[in-house]
Amino acid sequence: MDFSVVYQMGHGASFRRESFGGIVYHYEGNRPDPRLFFVPSSFLMGLLEHISQAPLRILIDEARRQFAMPQKDVEEVERFFEELARCGAIESLPC
Repeated sequence: MDFSVVYQMGHGASFRRESFGGIVYHYEGNRPDPRLFFVPSSFLMGLLEHISQAPLRILIDEARRQFAMPQKDVEEVERFFEELARCGAIESLPC
């Protein structure tokens, strides 16, 4: 996954905030649909809400600085976005 680019929600994907964090819905109409991804924190939902505003690396680095995140937490955030990208829930914006 290229964290240096800007992302958007993938085709058929949307998200909703919940008290525990949020849910990403992904419906394409050609797979076992809908697929649901649980977002375990409001922190990750906040990042997800801004993925189309700046490259993910910038968003993650700003959050790391603002919240003094240890490296293991940064790696968890990266794995979260990698999983969403792998499943097609997010995709890079065309140049």
